[in-house]
Amino acid sequence: MSIRTPTAEQIKAAKDKFEAVITMAAGMYNIPDLSRRVTLTFYSHGKRAGYAKRLLSGNFLVAINYEALAVDYNDTIEDTIPHEIAHVVMFITKKGRNHDKVWKQCCMALGGTGKRCHDLDLTPAKRHAKYEYRLIDGSLRTVGPKIHNKIQRGNRGYHFKNRGGPKLFLFAENFMRVIY
Repeated sequence: MSIRTPTAEQIKAAKDKFEAVITMAAGMYNIPDLSRRVTLTFYSHGKRAGYAKRLLSGNFLVAINYEALAVDYNDTIEDTIPHEIAHVVMFITKKGRNHDKVWKQCCMALGGTGKRCHDLDLTPAKRHAKYEYRLIDGSLRTVGPKIHNKIQRGNRGYHFKNRGGPKLFLFAENFMRVIY
């Protein structure tokens, strides 16, 4: 499946909406330099409609999925952009976090719905393989590539905390199969 792309007009409208919501947020939450501290970018992979993050410089990045803009232009413009800017406001004001009640109020004040997740049909990003190991008790444990690589490189096992039970150890020789 190929990733759908938005038109130039849709991208311009997203940028305009971003600027409008940034200006609104700066006034509502008394953050005068907000427009120069937040950068908008677009990306083209994965199921997320957008994300916001703090950069090492102390500034912020709001990223919008190109495909989300193409699939449902109105939802992306009217909900995803205020959603992500609400995250930036929470980062700066330190009043709320993630998708809590304070964040939801902020998102709705900026014109979003306050929904935590979208329901757009987006193309998944490249999937990573999972790796299956057999534990000493005979049960199977599935791990991702990061832990699998640690186990394979290490000269000792990898242990998991086992919610009240004994530690679980995985060793390279207990590797069973790759799951795609």
